[in-house]
Amino acid sequence: MHAVGLVTEYNPFHNGHRYHLSQARELTHAEVVVAVMSGNFTQRGEPTLLDKWQRAQAALTNGVDLVVELPIFMAVQPAHRFAAGALELLAALGVDDVVFGAEHPKWDFKQLVAAEQNFTASGFSQYNATFATQFNEQLKDQTGLSLTDPNDILSFGYYKAQINERLPLRLHPIQRRGSQYHDERIEGKIASASAIRQAVLEHGDFKQAVPVQTAQQLLLGGHILGNALDDQVGIGGGLELLHQDAAHDIISSFLSHLAAGDLLVQRGGQLVLMTLSAGNAGSIHQSGVALR
Repeated sequence: MHAVGLVTEYNPFHNGHRYHLSQARELTHAEVVVAVMSGNFTQRGEPTLLDKWQRAQAALTNGVDLVVELPIFMAVQPAHRFAAGALELLAALGVDDVVFGAEHPKWDFKQLVAAEQNFTASGFSQYNATFATQFNEQLKDQTGLSLTDPNDILSFGYYKAQINERLPLRLHPIQRRGSQYHDERIEGKIASASAIRQAVLEHGDFKQAVPVQTAQQLLLGGHILGNALDDQVGIGGGLELLHQDAAHDIISSFLSHLAAGDLLVQRGGQLVLMTLSAGNAGSIHQSGVALR
């Protein structure tokens, strides 16, 4: 059975993700779509707007066949480790192809990875400059290109992981469609996840940019952590509080008492697989698979 893999956060699941999904099927002619998805926290360490069960359900309803949780210790890592963890899971599951968006999909990312072998230690000796800045200075010297866009950076990470780990995966970067990653305005049916999150937090109109189910989840539901905080700060305030630095201590105190927190602590070394029930598109079954 031919399977294509997607690496996702779905924070939240929106129309751009549906486009990504349809392009992955069309490009690879896959019979099965497998999504590796972050849990309740994103790569930046921020809590997601909706919990992982809601986001998995949205993905399954919109055409993904299997959602696999990327364990927390990979999901909150820098791009190269995030990418490596996700690809290793997809390879272990027998996926053949991986399709992902990039700002510059026609770049030769294999060449960029190879160029890193020619970097020098002295090129990282500027202690008043960040690692990323010095990395890009050396990369530009070698190739004439710089990695400054988020999806290009992840694309580089995917190719680096494939080469270094010798993963039997075919990688397919595709053109990112619509708004840019960090755009904070919704203009049309495809908008960035950043713009949608901003609209949700500001009680703006985001419905045109997301599937009906996601809109319903955002309007009626909420993150499990947000719901817990609502009990303490008032209905509707928990979600906004989650995205403020002042909330960090409060969140930490609640984690030990939440089912999600217990799951992360007790089952952090497991993958959680979620598939649609054959007879009910609204139900999700879960099972643990030991991570080795």
